[in-house]
Parts: sequence; structure tokens; C-alpha cells
Amino acid sequence: RFLFCPTPYCSRMADARHGGEGYLETVGRELDPSVDIFWTGPEIISGEITVSHVEALATVLRRKPLIWDNLHANDYDGRRVFCGPYSGRPLELRAAVAGVLCNPNTEFPVNFVPLHTFGAWLHDESGTWDPRAAYLAAMRDWLAHFESAGKAVELDDLVLFGDTHYLPYEDGPGARNLQASLSVLLAKDPSDWTAADSERFLAEAQRLREFCVRVTELRDRSLFSALSRRIWELREEIELLGRHVQFHADPANRGRVFRSDFHRPGTYRGGFVPGLQRLLEMGPDGAFTPAAAAAGQPGTGA
Repeated sequence: RFLFCPTPYCSRMADARHGGEGYLETVGRELDPSVDIFWTGPEIISGEITVSHVEALATVLRRKPLIWDNLHANDYDGRRVFCGPYSGRPLELRAAVAGVLCNPNTEFPVNFVPLHTFGAWLHDESGTWDPRAAYLAAMRDWLAHFESAGKAVELDDLVLFGDTHYLPYEDGPGARNLQASLSVLLAKDPSDWTAADSERFLAEAQRLREFCVRVTELRDRSLFSALSRRIWELREEIELLGRHVQFHADPANRGRVFRSDFHRPGTYRGGFVPGLQRLLEMGPDGAFTPAAAAAGQPGTGA
């Protein structure tokens, strides 16, 4: 079979008339029916691809699309990896397309859960796809790759880490709960904190911090290399937040300002690229506007 792929296409690109007016209609009409067409879904990175979406597209293309799935691709953001399950694609999609190709994380060792769950989706005969159950099953199998020269990595901690690096549009439940509890805590005046408020977050933060340390001791050094940048960044942020909470949980520090000796102006979140990233803010509708704090301000690189 032949493939037509000037670049994998999506609905947003069609709506923006990339390729010209009536591009998809022309391709569908003029291209030999034996040639498959790559399609990424409604978006270049699609959170969901529905049967109704591909059936409507097949009418235009006059053939079933071949899905080029970027759900777990991370080449557009080197700071992220995606350890979450194959999700947002119903089992019925399998019969509605010419096939599915996965474009995974650039770092091969990180793709265990994405590919494990994708394979489970392909072969599932239950009639109902449960991404979370598939994720947990894949995590149990992935745990064997986390053999450590030090203290053993626990499954619950690996699941929590995976939840912090889940999917492009979605954090896993453990990560959502951790962030929610911290957001509630920080929204209060420290004088209104209870011991349970701070201790709950600090216990979860300690779990993540210890997991990051254990990853440095993995016997599988290729897996460590694939995760090292992410675990170091996660550990740094968790430690900063932990010190902030510990500082303000101490009644002796009421009214005092927290500062960290380990995070200095110009070094923490510094550099030219982060400075550029702060110049524009993206709203919930995807619109970019100049950051209010940056308007009229020369860059400092800090």
C-alpha cells in the first residue's frame, strides 16, 4: 500500500486552510483510492479522537484515514515526557480507521507504559476500554525495570511519578490530588493552617522526593538517563514548596517572608529561553497576549 503524507494533517490545519481552499476535498477526490492518508485527529496532539470524527473525515477523503497519533509525542517540549495510558480513543475507533501509528516519546525507555497500553487497546475484547486500569497494569510490569542499587522502588511511588508525567492535557489522579491540596493550602493565610493541612502535603512531597533519589540509583542507566532531567526538575520544585510550607507552618515565622538559599534571583528559572517564555501569556482560549509584568520591561535573563 502507498501512503500520502506531505505532513500529518488535522482538523485545525484544515480549518486554517493550510494547503488552500478545499484541500482535503481535492485530495480525497484526486488521490488514487489505494493510497492511505495520515491524519492526527482534531488537533496535531489530539486529546480525543472519536468515531464520529473519523467517519465524517472518511466521507471527505473517500477512504478511512490512517491515524498518526501524537498523544505521547514530546518532541515539541523537551521538558516533558508522557508516561500515561493510551486514552481518549474508544475501542470502536479500530474499525473506523485504516490503522493507527503511535509517535511516542523521543526517549525510548520512557515509552513502556504508552506502548504497553496501546497494545492492550489494540487487542482488548471486553467492549469497554479502561485507560486507568490499563495504566496500572502496565505500571506493575514496568516496575521490574526499576531495579535499584539502593532502596527498592515501590509500585505506589512509581504510579505517583507517572501521574506527574501523564498525558499532554491531563495529569494523573495522584498529581491532581497533590496539586489541589497544595493550592488549597497556599490560598489560606498560614495562621489558618492546621497541622493536618501541611503534614498531608509534606508526606506526599517526601514520597516524590525519595522516588527521585531512588531513580538516580537505577541499575538500568538508560532509563535513568531518560528520566534524569525530569526527576531533577521535579525534585527541585517539590523541595522548594516543601521548605516554603515547613517555614510557614512554624508559628515562630508568622509574618516573615520565606526565602531560599538554594534559589537565587537570576539563577532560579533563569536563562534566555525562560525569559522569552514569560513575555507572552496564553489564555484558556489559546489566545496569546503580552504578559502584564513584561509590558514595556527590558529582559534581564533572570
